[in-house]
Amino acid sequence: MKAEDDDYPPEKLAALRTVRKLVEFWQIRPQELRGPPPPPPPPPAGPVAIRYRHPVSGETWDGQGEHPQWLRDALLKEGYTVDALKRAVTETPSEAHEAEGSPDAPDPADADANDAEARR
Repeated sequence: MKAEDDDYPPEKLAALRTVRKLVEFWQIRPQELRGPPPPPPPPPAGPVAIRYRHPVSGETWDGQGEHPQWLRDALLKEGYTVDALKRAVTETPSEAHEAEGSPDAPDPADADANDAEARR
């Protein structure tokens, strides 16, 4: 018996003695004690669909985990709605930009007014 076996209850010590005798008698190697290999892990899930997209920057979020900072800023500081960010997923960034009526996009009516002022 080994010194570390002293901490085991008597029933366990008897079982260990029996196992050791059987291993020695049958000359069982440790490799033979391994059972069948465990089944392979399931394949990783495919990419998660994008649920929210910023109409201008194109940043995306799949709706899982913590809200990204760009989403917080878009909702709280830039005035976007959740529906607008969801709609932007199906639109290209330029379509979403136009749909929001962005001040960056030139308005043809303003161009005519500017030309009229320039002629005066």
